[in-house]
Amino acid sequence: MLTSSQPEERVGAAIGEFIVDLSVLEQSEQLKHCFPDRERSHRTESIFAHPSLNCFAALGAPLRRQVRQTLIDWLRDDHSPLFEDNLVRDSVFVPMEHAKMHLPFNIGSFTDFMCSDVHVENARSLVHPYYIDSDTLTLMQCSRIAGVLVPPSHYAMPLGYNSRASSVIIGNEPIYRPRGMIRNAETGEYSFLPSQKMDYEAELAFFMSEPVPMGVTITAEQAYDHIFGFVILNDWSARDIQLAEMAPLGPLNGKGFASSISPWVVTLDAIQNARCTSTAADLCEGGTLELLICAMQTAMLHGILRWRYQSTVGLLER
Repeated sequence: MLTSSQPEERVGAAIGEFIVDLSVLEQSEQLKHCFPDRERSHRTESIFAHPSLNCFAALGAPLRRQVRQTLIDWLRDDHSPLFEDNLVRDSVFVPMEHAKMHLPFNIGSFTDFMCSDVHVENARSLVHPYYIDSDTLTLMQCSRIAGVLVPPSHYAMPLGYNSRASSVIIGNEPIYRPRGMIRNAETGEYSFLPSQKMDYEAELAFFMSEPVPMGVTITAEQAYDHIFGFVILNDWSARDIQLAEMAPLGPLNGKGFASSISPWVVTLDAIQNARCTSTAADLCEGGTLELLICAMQTAMLHGILRWRYQSTVGLLER
């Protein structure tokens, strides 16, 4: 966040209608015990006086959990560092209406997975575009094209592609209609035109946390240690541009012109109490029923979510 009184971008935590400025709390002697390695090595660089959560996310799950619990304990204690000094209190609690939000992370890469049976079946129309007539093209997002099969690999693992990290923006930024090569369904000719078939997909996204060494594969069992938190994502699409370019190498400008995310990241620890059992497939050892966040429960009850988010982490390696 940033404010008019302090224009430097920094990290905060949402508490009701306020933001707790963690860059101010970081200066507290009581919070320093959460960073023992920094104290022992006499490192002075800030964790929260940064424009992104990257530094904090890289610290590891146990340390992040300790910082979170410390903040919760302080909010419950009228005599904590949050409340015992009026000057500190006034500088720590920032009204949300006075803050401007920005991207929560410095995003180095962005992978888009298809984890839902319905999503994959609807997307079949984009796999073999030359077999689609003009009527089917109009309805391609709600029609299942006879004779175009769901890839067998979808039932073995989550399928994904590397998207464009530089076009990820927060939700209140404007979306500009992209231009690209579009195929005329009647003549078969291509023209450079503004997209006339824009839509979006409401999705759940997560940020990785601890750095992964080159060549190391993350298993589904290790996923919880490498997931920092979740955001809502609007996956913008220009279907006519995507249709023209997708075969055989996959989407490019039709999917990479914008992806909107919420500025607030909900950590994995913050939603532990909302976990529930799931019948979604997983890649963990033994493949037994695991726990999933209840925000996905509706999708699972209708049988459309095949892969859990932990399973996608197992496919990410450097």
